[in-house]
Amino acid sequence: MASGREIHVHDLPPELSPPSTPEISINNDWKMLLGTEIDKYLHAEKKEVSKKIITQVEHLLIERALLFTNNKRQEAAFLLGYGRNTLARKLNEDF
Repeated sequence: MASGREIHVHDLPPELSPPSTPEISINNDWKMLLGTEIDKYLHAEKKEVSKKIITQVEHLLIERALLFTNNKRQEAAFLLGYGRNTLARKLNEDF
């Protein structure tokens, strides 16, 4: 029984409790997704797979860093380990 006026999930008997969901390992999930993407390129026999994948990953890194810093390029460059000019060059090349 509930000890107070509110009933919480942990107050329910086991047969009424929602099923527990297995923990998803986020640390390995991104690796699995990246591996799947790499496999697609390899199976399609595309050339320069590493160049394409690295470009996509770097694009995502920059995009997320800019989002995190509210588009403050100098902060984003610092977080990524880039120089300010390097980030500016990469933004001009890839975006």
